[in-house]
Order: sequence, then C-alpha cells, then structure tokens
Amino acid sequence: MAAGHNGYVYKTADGGNFWSVQKLEVTGQIFGRDESLHAISMVDNSFAVVAGPGGTVFRTTDGGASWQSIGYPKLPGTFWIEDVKFVDHNIGWLVGQDQELGHTKSVYKTIDGGNTWTLGLDQNSYMFATDFTDAKHGWIATIGSLYFRTIDSGKTWISGNYPPYFTSPTVSDIDFADQNNGWAIGWDGFVAHSTNGGVSWTLQNLGTTEEHFFSIYVVSASEAWITGRKATLPSYDGVVYHTTDGGTTWSKEISSPDPYWGYAIAGSSGNVWIGGFEGHIYERAGTTCVQPKATITPSGTVNMCSGDQVLLTANSGANLSYQWRRNGINITGATDNSYTATTAGRYTVKVTKIKTGCSKVSAATAIKITCKSLDNSKSLVLNSTTIQVYPNPSSQSFTLGLDKESNCTVEVYDVAGRMIEEYKSVRNNLSFGHKLFPGTYLVKVTSPSGQVKTVKVIKVKE
Repeated sequence: MAAGHNGYVYKTADGGNFWSVQKLEVTGQIFGRDESLHAISMVDNSFAVVAGPGGTVFRTTDGGASWQSIGYPKLPGTFWIEDVKFVDHNIGWLVGQDQELGHTKSVYKTIDGGNTWTLGLDQNSYMFATDFTDAKHGWIATIGSLYFRTIDSGKTWISGNYPPYFTSPTVSDIDFADQNNGWAIGWDGFVAHSTNGGVSWTLQNLGTTEEHFFSIYVVSASEAWITGRKATLPSYDGVVYHTTDGGTTWSKEISSPDPYWGYAIAGSSGNVWIGGFEGHIYERAGTTCVQPKATITPSGTVNMCSGDQVLLTANSGANLSYQWRRNGINITGATDNSYTATTAGRYTVKVTKIKTGCSKVSAATAIKITCKSLDNSKSLVLNSTTIQVYPNPSSQSFTLGLDKESNCTVEVYDVAGRMIEEYKSVRNNLSFGHKLFPGTYLVKVTSPSGQVKTVKVIKVKE
C-alpha cells in the first residue's frame, strides 16, 4: 500500500501491475482542514493504518476493502501526525507535532487497535519518525539531534543526542532491524548507525553533504536502503543508496530524475519500492526469486489419457513459464498453464518463476501426472436400462456414467455372444443403434489400459 496527500490510498495485490485508488475523508472538504496522509503501517495483508495532519487516522482490517476512521475527534484536530507504527493488530504509536501552544501532545499510543488513544510521551519536541521492533523496544526521532528510546513499552523513555553533525542534524527517519541494530537518516547526507539499541550512535560517511535523505528501509543488521533527493538546484533528482555490510560501505544505486524526490522506501521478499512526489512509485526487483508452487485442478492424481485437459493454478502470480513433457521429452508448443493431451502417457510439467532483475530463476516444481485406469470400484451406469429402436432403425444416444471422461472402447454383443458393434475413443457420451434390431444386447466397456468394466444388459424393444 501507499498513502499520500489529499487522503489518497493506493493498493496493489499483484506486485504493482494494477493499483486501486481510494480517497479517505474524515469530515469532507472543510476550509483550512488538511486530511492528507503522511504515514502508513502495514502489519499483514489484512491490517494497516494510515495517518496524517488533523489527527487523521484510518484503519483497515480487510486488506483495504474498507476503512474505519479511528483518529479525529478522538485525537486533537491540531495533532499533525508524521509517522505511525503498529507492532500488531492492537498496539500502535503515532508521532508528530501538537500545533497547540506548548506542543507537548505529540505522541499517542493505543493498545486496542486504535479504538482508544492515550498520551504516550509528554515532551515539547517535533516528533518526526518512530519505529518499534516489538511491543517493548521502540524509538522516536525528533526533527533535530534529540531522540528517545524505550525498552518497556513506553512506560519510560530515555533521551539522547546523535553525534554533532554540522550544528545539528535534521532527521527524517529512523528504522531498526532488531533490538540492537538500526539507523537514523536525515538532510545533508546525515546517516547515524547504532548497534546497541540506540544507546550510542556512530556517523557513517556516504561521501555527500549535498543530498537530503527522507526514508530508510532496514532489511537486516547488515543491509539497508536509503532514498532522498539531491539538494542542488536547479534539479532535485532522486537518489538511492544501499549497504550490505552494516554501513561500512554504501553504493549509490540511483541518481536520476526518476523517481522525482524519492520520499518513501519499503521492501518485501527481496524487492524494494520507492514512492515519490507527483504519484511516482517504482519497484526494484530483488535478486532472489521465490520458488513457484502450483496445484493441479482437480487435485491429486489426474488422468492424462488422450484428450484430457489439465489446468495448473500457480500461487506465485504472473511471470511464470510452463514446460510440459511426456515420457521425458519436451512437448513442442506446450508452454501454457493448461494442456490437452494428444496421447495417453506419463506427463510432467516444470513451472519456473521469471522476475525482472533476478540473477537466477527459481528451482522447478515438477508434477507427475499419470493416465489412470477406470476405477474398478465404481460400476458403470447407463442413463437408461432400455433403448427403443423402431423397425426403421434410428440411432439412439445414452450416457456412460464414468468416474471421469476417458477414451474407452465400447463393444456391443448379441445374446449369442457375437460382437455386432464396436466404438473407439468413447468419452462418456455414445450414440448408436442403426444396426440393432429389437432384442437384448450386452455392452462391454474397456479402459485405455485394458481393464474391463462390468457388462451391462441393454433391452431393445420395438
């Protein structure tokens, strides 16, 4: 999900191929009231919270299908929210600035999913960002050098200051990988790293003081991504930095007009997403692909007799490749998720995930499919026990009650045991009778593997 100005929320469920758009409003259009959205926190696929100025807070518990207002008027309309963090469906934090004189009501906490809020920290500072790795361990960054940390769910807060940076850093974001390892970033190339839960910080030199950093996404104790923009006019090109060694070295991944002012960065499953001004959203595909999984419909062992079709439903989204094989030989042209067999036999299908930017594709998922004989435990049933054939013989149709459509052979015998009709490749529905005269006949059905089913007596009358 992404949230932005004017109350807009965007959601994708297919990796960014399509984004749905919703506009959230607490009061509607009121002059002087800003209900833009400055922050978003997703706990899982169903639960997320967005927040912004005017005490605006919305919650979804159904993946964004619907949203409930849980902020104003429960929260002051003068509360300018800059960041939100929920650690689960119940415990969450809001930070920003109280616009009333004193500015002390700038941190709020909920323990019931936002139904009620309590003041979380009584402090006159512009609280600009927050992060919690669990219910107990959390951090709040002010817009300057002052920061706060807690190890007891906010019952007490310990203040501290980052190392001197020019006169004082302008901090934009803070993010921790665990209880110990995290970063704070800000304007003029400011990056500070902590390995002891924020007790102390070390400045990291990215080789620039001409770039403003707005957002950091921490993958692990060793890996992190930073996005921002160049500070030099006339161009405010977007920039992205990446470290895989705890910040010892940083590589500059992007320096271009796109994304224009990279303002927010996040990630999932090896992918990195950047949201910028003017509605720009960009994805950088990860170098690790998720192994695709596929299920056969119908499930279980599937008949692959001649004429059977199998449909594979893959759970890994788009960009999949299918390769069908029969008896170890690739089938030319069979590259879709469905295949109609032309010959009975043993089939496999290899499903491969293809992702732009991946250095390797995932391992294949092989599914063995075997042509299964008719189930001897199930008796064949005709749709009628009598077939009427008149003196001027006319063809009659009946249906075999097979447990699955198969290429069966049907033979018709008279009472003397002589075969008088034979039908090949019968797929359940059978029409015959032009050679039959009134009398009693035997019908014999044989499966493709040679198994014979129960013989059924057919009475034919004038």
